[in-house]
Amino acid sequence: MLTLTLRNLERDGPVTCTVHPTVPPKVEYELTPPAMELHATPRRRTDWAERNRVHITASRAAYDTDHRPEPVDARPLARGRLRTRTGRGRWPVP
Repeated sequence: MLTLTLRNLERDGPVTCTVHPTVPPKVEYELTPPAMELHATPRRRTDWAERNRVHITASRAAYDTDHRPEPVDARPLARGRLRTRTGRGRWPVP
C-alpha cells in the first residue's frame, strides 16, 4: 500500500524518487518545489492541485511513458496456449 501511494505521488509530481543500486536496495523520496507549498499549507490542497494542474498532467504523462509495460505477443500457440514475452507458452486464465 505504501509503495502504491509513493508511486502515485511520484506520478503526480510532488515527490521524486531516487533508486540507488546498492545491496540492500536503497530508495530516497524527496518533495519537489511545488510540493513544498503543500507541506506548508495542507488545508489548501485543492487550490494547489488547480494551480499545478499542468505540472501534474505533465508528470503523469512522463511517468506513464517511462513505466510503460512491455507488450506481450498474444498469438495463440498449439492447444490453446498463449505466447508470452519469453516465447514460452502458458495456459490462458479461464
